Amino acid sequence: VAVAPPDTSDLTMFMEVPFFFFMHYALLFYPVYLMKGGQMSVLPLKGSKDGLVVNFMKWWMLACAYFALFYFGVAVPLSLKYGINLNYMLSPPPNPGDMVSGPNFRLQSTVCCSAAFFFVQFLATVAEVFGKSVDKKKGD
Repeated sequence: VAVAPPDTSDLTMFMEVPFFFFMHYALLFYPVYLMKGGQMSVLPLKGSKDGLVVNFMKWWMLACAYFALFYFGVAVPLSLKYGINLNYMLSPPPNPGDMVSGPNFRLQSTVCCSAAFFFVQFLATVAEVFGKSVDKKKGD
């Protein structure tokens, strides 16, 4: 999410902007690297009784739960205690079109991030299913 409309207005230290982009793009490309190498999979484990959809929904809900636990259990209390806008917990981020604003911006952010998690996991699942079918055809 941070790569699409990045807020670099408060990045003032030497090499802070390139580091910001490096870290956020690494968050995108590292899982792809692990999936391509076979070290990570978003598909159900062999021998699992869960189907693809059930497995997908379990992992998506777990990701959303971890997100909510961190942001509402850790980031909000720390933001309130120290008065810093840690991960935009005190005020919404400056974004084009004011997608997230108003008194319920944290709830809106949670919904937007949950939708982004769903979309990215869907793309990863489709890519892995497609990749495995291509590999299977090459082996035949």
